[in-house]
Amino acid sequence: MPNPTPLLATVLQTVNIKSYIPVELDIAESNYTERRCFFDASIGKFGISSHLTSPPTAANRRDREWTMVDQCILSWFYNTISKDVRAIVRAPKATEYTIWNAIHDQFWDHELHRAVYLEAEFRSLFQGDMDIKTYTGRLKQLVDDLHDVGQPIHETSQVLNMLRGLTPKYRHAVPVITAKNPPHTFLSARSYLLLEEQYDKEHAKSTAQHALFATGGSRPTAPAAGEGGSGAGQGGQPPPRPPTVAHGSAPRSDGRRGRGRGHGRGSYQHQGGSTSTPQPRAP
Repeated sequence: MPNPTPLLATVLQTVNIKSYIPVELDIAESNYTERRCFFDASIGKFGISSHLTSPPTAANRRDREWTMVDQCILSWFYNTISKDVRAIVRAPKATEYTIWNAIHDQFWDHELHRAVYLEAEFRSLFQGDMDIKTYTGRLKQLVDDLHDVGQPIHETSQVLNMLRGLTPKYRHAVPVITAKNPPHTFLSARSYLLLEEQYDKEHAKSTAQHALFATGGSRPTAPAAGEGGSGAGQGGQPPPRPPTVAHGSAPRSDGRRGRGRGHGRGSYQHQGGSTSTPQPRAP
C-alpha cells in the first residue's frame, strides 16, 4: 500500500524560508520591491499565491488544512521582516492576506515619497571629480532604486542623462555616442567612456615622458659647488696651474703683467731682426 501524500502544511513547516528569501524587509533599506520578488517566487513555487491575492472566505476559515498553510506563510513573513516593520503591521488573529496588504500600503506610500528624491538626484547628478566608474556606478544605482519603487527609467533617457553630466573633457564623446545606430545602451556607452578615460591616462603619461626628454632630463647634471673633490675647479674643470718661476729669480709683481719678456729697462729690444747696443751715458 503506497504511503499517503503528506499534507502541504507539513511540507511547508520544514522549509527554511531565509534560504529562499535572503532579503529582510526594512524601512531604512527601502528594499520592498527587491524582497517582494523573492517572496512572490517562493509562494508561486508551492502553489499558494491565492493566500496573498484573495481574502479568505468563511469556508477557508473553517478548513483546518487551509488555516495551517496560511499560518505557515504568515510565519515566513514575520521571519523575513525587520523588528520595526513587525511592530507596524502585526495584528492578532491576522491572515496572510491582511498582513500582505498592510505591508504593501505602508511601503508603497513610503516608496512614492522616496521616488521624488531619487528622481531629483538622478536628473541633477554631475561627474565633477568622480572618475567614469564611480560616476556611472552612482547613476546605475539610482536607476535601479527608481525601478524598485515603480518608476523605471527608459534606456535612452539613462544614456542621455549620463552624457549630460559629463565633464567638458569628454564633450567629444557626446556626438560619437548619440550618432550610433542602433543606439548605445547605458552599459555600452559606459564601456566606451571607460576606454576613453584609459586612453587619456596613457596619453598624459606619454606626454610627460616626452617633455622630460625634451628638457634634457636624461642628461647628467654637473656637480654642485663644493662637490667633486678638492682638485675640481668651477664647472668640474681642473684648477689652473700656478706660473713657473725660474730658479733664483723672484716672481713678477702684478704691475709687470702684460709686458713682453725682454721688454723691460736695460734689456735688448728686437726690431726688424737687428740688435741695438745700449749707448754709454754721458759724463
